[in-house]
Amino acid sequence: MTDNSATEKPALMDVWPSTTQLLCHFHVIQQEWTWLLSSKHKVETTERQSFMMAFKKVTISSFELSKLPKIVSK
Repeated sequence: MTDNSATEKPALMDVWPSTTQLLCHFHVIQQEWTWLLSSKHKVETTERQSFMMAFKKVTISSFELSKLPKIVSK
């Protein structure tokens, strides 16, 4: 599990080429909030919290971990 580091991902693939890399949920949410706060995206201050809540809902799921390979391969 990584934070999507541009240097870390290729290094991990070199060492463990057949593994599936997962992103850390905390870092995904943190990056989304950073994106929403950036003025260049022109997201209104009053809309940021509702966008963040919607993003959290789609990133959190309730499937069983044992079903992950079946979901990923579709």
